[in-house]
Parts: sequence; C-alpha cells; structure tokens
Amino acid sequence: MRKIYIIIMSFSLIVILSGCNPIEFKSTSKIISPENKDLMIKGKWYIDDYKIMRHGKVKNHKLNKYLNTYIQIDNNFLYVGGDVYEDVKYKYRRVNTHNYFFNHSEINPKGLGIDKDELEVISASLEGKVLYEYIKYDENKLMFFSDGICYFASKRSNLIDKDVRQSYSNNTMGEETQDIDKNKRSGVMIGLRSQRNQSENGDINESGYRTLWISSTDKRDIKIKEKPNIIFPRISGFWELGVKKDLVNGYENETVYVKTYGYKEDKYIRDYFKDADNNIYRNVNFISNDYIALESIKNDKNKSIVSDEYVVLPLDNIQQEKGLKIVDIEGAEGKVVQEKSFKSAIESNKDLKSKLETNLNEESFTVVRKNGHWAFKGRVRLKSNDEKLFLDYDIKILPSKKLIIYDELKVPWNKIKERMPEALDAYTSPNSDIAILISKNSLFVYSIENGELGERPLKKVKLNEEESVIMAEWALDEFVYKWDKVFR
Repeated sequence: MRKIYIIIMSFSLIVILSGCNPIEFKSTSKIISPENKDLMIKGKWYIDDYKIMRHGKVKNHKLNKYLNTYIQIDNNFLYVGGDVYEDVKYKYRRVNTHNYFFNHSEINPKGLGIDKDELEVISASLEGKVLYEYIKYDENKLMFFSDGICYFASKRSNLIDKDVRQSYSNNTMGEETQDIDKNKRSGVMIGLRSQRNQSENGDINESGYRTLWISSTDKRDIKIKEKPNIIFPRISGFWELGVKKDLVNGYENETVYVKTYGYKEDKYIRDYFKDADNNIYRNVNFISNDYIALESIKNDKNKSIVSDEYVVLPLDNIQQEKGLKIVDIEGAEGKVVQEKSFKSAIESNKDLKSKLETNLNEESFTVVRKNGHWAFKGRVRLKSNDEKLFLDYDIKILPSKKLIIYDELKVPWNKIKERMPEALDAYTSPNSDIAILISKNSLFVYSIENGELGERPLKKVKLNEEESVIMAEWALDEFVYKWDKVFR
C-alpha cells in the first residue's frame, strides 16, 4: 500500500507541476498567464475624485480635463479626458502594492486608502508607448496618475456608449493635438555618452552625458534640441539619469543615479553601490525604459586597473549590487545561447584558452550597438586576474521587446553604407520617414523615400570626440507633441 500511495502522490505532483507556467522576471510585478484579464476594466468609468501628489506642479486645465468626465474602455479603444485612441493594446499584471507605488511615485499607498498586498494594473499602450496605467484597487474602482495628480474613477457600466467611437472618430488625436497638422510626425530621444580616457599618470577623466531630441513633421521641419544628462521615458513619466562623483575613504567613486524628471527636489531615488577600497568609475553602455547596462572600472591606489566588469540592472532596483542574468530577460533560450556563445569564444581563442575562466559568469554581459541594432556582448575574465586582459564575445541572440521596444532598420544596412560609407551606426523611425546616421564625428538626419535614404542629409549635428549612442527612444504622431513639451 505504501508503494501505491507514493506512486499516486508522485503522479499527482507531476500533473500539478506540468500545469504551471514559469514566472517572468520583473522587479515589482508578475505577468499572469495564460488567463486573459487584459480587458477586466472594460466599460464606462466616471472620474469623481482626485488627490494632488506633487504640489506646485498642478495646472487647473489638467484637473478640468479629467475630473467629472468619463473613461470608456473597449477592445482596442480608449476614450479618456476628451482624447480618443484607436488600436490600443492592453496588458494586465499583478503587482506588489508597496513596491509599485514606491518605484513609480514614492508614496505610501495607505495615504491613498489602499491596504492590500497586491493590486491589478492594466496598461494601455499605443505603438508600443504606454498611454495610461490603470490601477484596479477594488471591484468597481480605478485610479491613475497624470501630471502629479492621482485620479479616482467609479464604474458605471460594463459597456461603453454605443455611439462613442463614431462620435469621436474625427478626433483621434485628442484635444491637445487638434491644432497640429495631420502629417506624419516622428521624434527620437538620442542619449549620448562621451568616452573617458586615462592619462599617462593614471588619472581617468569623466564621461559626459547629454540627450538630443530630434523631431520631424512630414520629413521636413526638423527640430533638434539638447539637454544635459540622459532624459528617458518610462511608464510613470520622464526620468533623468546622471553620474556624480564622491570621495569615499580617499578614493574616487562615481555613482549612477536616476530620478523623476522635471521636479525641483533633487532626491536620488536610486543609487548604485559605492566601493571603499578602490577608485571606481562607471560607464553607461545602454539604457531603456526598464533596464540599464553599466561597465564598472576599478583601479587601486596606484591607479592600476584591477577590474573592468559588465553588469545589467533593472531601473527599479538600480542600487542592487548583483546584476541580472540573461535568463532574467530572455528566458531559458537566452541562457542556452549565452552558454554556447561562451564556449565557442573560448574554443576559438586558442592562445588564451588555457588562461581564461572556464565557468560562465551569467551576470557578465552588456548591451552594445552592432550594424544598426542593439546586441548582447559577454565578457570572460582571466584565471590569473591579470587586469589588462579579458575576452569579449558576441552573445548570438537578438534582444527582445522586454529590453528594447523598437529596434528595426527600415533601410537595409548595406544601403546605408552605400549612401554613407563612413556610417558607424543608424536608427530609423517606425514611421519609415526619417533616419539618424552616426559617423565618427557627426550625426545626420536623412529622409526616407520608398525604402531609400534621401540624397542629402536634412540636418547635421557635430558630435564630441568619441561620443557614442547609449539610447534611442522613438515617439510617433501625437506623442511627438507631448515629448516635445518635455524639451520646452
């Protein structure tokens, strides 16, 4: 009987486990699959209350836009604040309440009357960009944030008004963009980092960071604006990344910080760890909506490099010392490809093979540009810890949309090189209307005509010496107008 009991229990356990799906890694939430709850907030909601979260930044017209109005949500459709959006994609996730509010708003959820461990969040996106995040905190209650205000809405119906789509079909841009022409609009935020160098006496200079905002209307009227540091979009609004230098026990320590952009308070809400026994310098190799790839360079009191390491971190937990693994971002397939690429790199470098570490460090990777695309690169250290030698290798898997939403070339790389042989990198708009080409010393804006680059560049921007791109985030159509306001 005991054997039969063990067999039955083992079989039951196998059946139960086989029905479970692996949980996708995310610092503050987990994706619920396969149950489809994306439209659990479908229907008509009335915005009946609000709470100001950031005093001094609230504009009355924003209050008037949302308060005492309806949100109407249907398949691929959203009406909110007088704005109408078609082809909307909805995504559902369950989040830890405390982590979600701290990471997105730095507020205590109990101050909003929420005393639950987990919440349901539904994001509404258009062309890969998040329009709103709706937080379902009760069966018939929603809240969402906009411009420093938290709005509360009560459900009035499971269905939207029958004629709402037809009534507003001529106003898909929303009231804020009615005065803008209907020509194709594209814009891109380009993050740039200048290369650091080490002098003969061992001193290492600082890297500089800046953001270019390049916008276009119908392949003309090209506008280019600039701001210091890296300004980048997130679900919760625009954020800013910078690097500051401190002295710790007589050693120089560079700290990468990120914070919400546009507010006077200078509180670092994320702060990467410090090292008290070495000088440490940090290069930002890549940044997207949710991730950052860093290169940490340590040198000792004699200014000799003792390590040069890669690390990828979630922006919502940038202070953690331990980096992510590719499996955290790309799943099991990413891990398999990383292992194969690692072994292939060691086998193909026979001169170094006996000196290299044979155990894969899954956390030692970064994100770089290669032939017009973002790509993964791994690093192998030497067994002897010789600070001057290491091996970088390509990890042959394309980054998924979890890492970077848009990474396509509307003009083939070979055609780009034909037009500009000195081009080192290129970025093209999802609208297929403009292209950004990078050479050693300049950035060029080209129009795209029938899949071909225009004969001559529309604009040219001089780059600083050895300046490289670490971010490219695109905005289309009405988002161009909204992103432009950030740079105004």
